[in-house]
Amino acid sequence: MAWIYKARVREVSISEWEPTPNPFITFLAAPPAHIDRTFPKLRRILIQESKGQLRIPDYHFLLGPFVECVDLRLGENPSVNDALTESIIRSVPEVCSKLMDFSVTWYSHTPPPWSPQAISETVVRIDHFKTLQCPAPSSHVIMHINQLPSLGVLVLNPLPLYDAAASKTGEISIYDFASLYSLQMTTDGFDAITAFVRRLKNLPDTVTIYLGTSPQPSALENFFGYLGNFHNRDFDSLTLRKESSQVEVISDMDDPGPPITLQTLRPLLQCDGLYTLDITVTSPISLTDTDIRNMSLAWPNLRIFALNESNGCTRKIFQYNLPI
Repeated sequence: MAWIYKARVREVSISEWEPTPNPFITFLAAPPAHIDRTFPKLRRILIQESKGQLRIPDYHFLLGPFVECVDLRLGENPSVNDALTESIIRSVPEVCSKLMDFSVTWYSHTPPPWSPQAISETVVRIDHFKTLQCPAPSSHVIMHINQLPSLGVLVLNPLPLYDAAASKTGEISIYDFASLYSLQMTTDGFDAITAFVRRLKNLPDTVTIYLGTSPQPSALENFFGYLGNFHNRDFDSLTLRKESSQVEVISDMDDPGPPITLQTLRPLLQCDGLYTLDITVTSPISLTDTDIRNMSLAWPNLRIFALNESNGCTRKIFQYNLPI
């Protein structure tokens, strides 16, 4: 009966979280000979793994010239589907000629060894991305990506750790990203974020950063200085969060270290178009009423102001949602 409606299908999801019955997938992959298994209106394919232990039948047949979005949310590394996933990734440029949104992520944030080369060889063959989410490829590949005229959203997860020695050899590439309006990066080291931002010619309107380790206030101040130097009047959102599987209340820490003060945030006062400022780190916050007043004058459009919102609720941790 499913084939009666195949001409209407616009999205197909195969999920290990809410398991898609394997017999049904197998039937889709190998229907009776008299049935055409193409989906003429299929636009989006979503694959969701959990542990990567449920073997997914070959779904190459879903790929087609009208598919606009391929979203692969993969599980543990290694997965029983690694060979299939690599084959799918490599075949995308040839089969999905109209692909605009491409996402390949691993829940563990640890891509398998084969992924950098497979993803790099794939993305350089597609010139009309609007959204790209994948582990950060090499600088050479990013130089290709940054020239894409329609790329609006770039998510690099993970961004490799900063290699100071490698950065001293050769010429540093500058990334233009003329059309990019949203940049999201995930990494364990804050140095990698700073190094990447320093290569940007243009600052996107929205910057989102997820960190495995919490930066010191001095490092934050330097980083905010880079952002302020762009003088991008459209820069309106900054989210910077230290990821943690367990909420850590700052008041319970033996030594939370130096606090974040107005001096830390001062470089951002130049960004007068800020609409959202959301920072979660392990450092305590120390701001006076006068500091808050000065920030409100510098950021007249600010509507969401959250500092260490998810680290508990103490006198040094607060959130402001400013009225419109």
